[in-house]
Amino acid sequence: MSVQAFILRNEPEPALRVAGLGLVERWQKSLAAHGVSSTTPISAAELPARLAAASGPVIIAWGDWVAEHLALEAFVESAGTTGESEFRTLGVNGSREFLPLIVLGQRVAVSARELDVAAWRETASAVAELEGVAATDHTHAEVPEAYCSRVTDRAQAKRASFRLLERLRWRPGGLVAKYLNRPISIRLSYLLVDTRITPNQTTLFAFLVGAIGVVFVFLGGYQNTVIGTALMQANSVIDGIDGELARVRHQNSEYGANLDSVCDEILNAALLIGVGYNLTTFVHHSPLYLALGVFSGVVSFFYASVHWHCKWRHGLGFYWWFEAYKPRRQVQRSTSKWSYLKKLTMKESHLLFFLLAAIFGFLEGMLWVFSAVSALVVTLFIIHIPIKRARW
Repeated sequence: MSVQAFILRNEPEPALRVAGLGLVERWQKSLAAHGVSSTTPISAAELPARLAAASGPVIIAWGDWVAEHLALEAFVESAGTTGESEFRTLGVNGSREFLPLIVLGQRVAVSARELDVAAWRETASAVAELEGVAATDHTHAEVPEAYCSRVTDRAQAKRASFRLLERLRWRPGGLVAKYLNRPISIRLSYLLVDTRITPNQTTLFAFLVGAIGVVFVFLGGYQNTVIGTALMQANSVIDGIDGELARVRHQNSEYGANLDSVCDEILNAALLIGVGYNLTTFVHHSPLYLALGVFSGVVSFFYASVHWHCKWRHGLGFYWWFEAYKPRRQVQRSTSKWSYLKKLTMKESHLLFFLLAAIFGFLEGMLWVFSAVSALVVTLFIIHIPIKRARW
């Protein structure tokens, strides 16, 4: 992206950190994540000279503010299309406040060098002056909701850390994740966000908790089974921490995402096999349930392997033929009844169902349901690959 970004250093305390990052550093990482390669922290006194030398669109961000990363996504990514005589602002629907960044077209940037940029303590004061620049078009974009705040002391920094984490609760995901797991994991992430604990370390810890849970399920008996499925549910909660820390600290990595996926799928398959073994050995003494558990576990891991294969080969995970050509965000953020039904089959949902089944004694029913779903998945693969010849 051929856009310059300047971050106005207005920090009262350079040592202030929000969710493990300094305020200017947070802006740099957030803008870089959206494709802005040139981000320069400057003082207000330096800004006029920088604007006078502008050779394209310019982004200005206020360095004593924090803003929710995802709220900036489309706005920043479209900055390169800003017209020479146009400047753009961003706000939240129904609010008169501006988010703390603006995009200036080249001519606007050059003209703005004559303005009193030293008085631009907030976005609103900059917008008020820019609207007076001759031949300037003001385009205002809005997002449905977002969090942003000025940070001037340590108390505000801690509050901002929690609010940024809290906003992650509503990222795409299952119903159980949003309404049960994330309210807990966010608070645990808040305790860890200023420590040296890394997202990958929390992934491995969550895997260890889940692995111990699987061992308890294999040991059999009512008490062991409840403990095992409870530990798997705890794994589901703790497993959210790695993503929350990675997002709020801008520590996302392909290795971390793959590690998380592999750990999840190993545990999912092992739990299904463990439940089958448990029912065969300690309850019904019939090899049928072990066969159902092994079948469900193998299909679960096979589905995940196809997903990884597609991601490695095409750069995008596996989607069935009837969703393959829809925009990914449309599929992931759909609010249709079908999307809600799919979200009930996500990891965090079925682990909660297994815990309830262990407590109230209907593990057999859960295993039959998963076996039926696994049979459906196998049928869909047969349609997807040799009949539809769709991409995989």
